Amino acid sequence: FRRVLFRSGVEVNHWVLALRHTIFAKDAEHAYRIMFKSSNESLSLFERLVFDGHLWECAELLAGLQAIAAGLQKAQCILARAQILNDLELPRRAMADVQNATELLLAEGETGWLPLQSLLAQSYGLQGVIHIATGRATDALPFFNQAVSLFEALILKTKNYQSDLAKTLANRGLAKWACGDWDGAAEDYQRTQALVCTSDQEGRCIDTLIANE
Repeated sequence: FRRVLFRSGVEVNHWVLALRHTIFAKDAEHAYRIMFKSSNESLSLFERLVFDGHLWECAELLAGLQAIAAGLQKAQCILARAQILNDLELPRRAMADVQNATELLLAEGETGWLPLQSLLAQSYGLQGVIHIATGRATDALPFFNQAVSLFEALILKTKNYQSDLAKTLANRGLAKWACGDWDGAAEDYQRTQALVCTSDQEGRCIDTLIANE
């Protein structure tokens, strides 16, 4: 990927400690920025913890942040933790989290609002991924269909979500293949390839591509 890992282990520990202090102080806005803020040059603390394999610590920090956050920030924390739990092969807990996040997002009301629409697309895509990981490809398809529709709508407003749509199409293609829909899977993979070749933006949502399947 394009961003470099410029933080040393000491720097990561510094930011983890800073995050714990802000969570203890119930400063949700500051804690959220520490966990998720990134730039074109560096990974966010969340991304670095995942990259380094500190999944349990990351899940613990997200739980603390979720407890003091509200609105879309709370939903993003829950979705991020659901991804971690799925990576830890805890699909039931992951699904409970992602369903909780979806309920929070739908309760926000205006689903056409771009940040909300993006998180909903992530949520549906992650539910699909969890279903595939537990051998329920048929159950995964409706969630991937919803995620694809939302990302397609987002692309009409901004091209930043091309790679996110590509990931979701790749996962839907995997589900279709598992269900015996060879033609549908081939079509999704062709669309994925076209998007990957033309996209010049990095996706902004949680990486839910099952790359090892």
